[in-house]
Amino acid sequence: MILRLLQDESLDALRRETSRPESVLSDWRDGFSEAGMANLKRRTDALSVRQGYMTGRSFPRP
Repeated sequence: MILRLLQDESLDALRRETSRPESVLSDWRDGFSEAGMANLKRRTDALSVRQGYMTGRSFPRP
């Protein structure tokens, strides 16, 4: 269902199909999207740190 929401399927159509309120469906979609972006940022930050170690540059630890 989340994938269908991410593909911009109509909230109203999914609401009718699943008997879930639109607010719940949009919260699920938004939460999934935010968690995915946070994970990508964390992975990008970790990659930057690893690349810094490989090149001899040091980065301050948070």
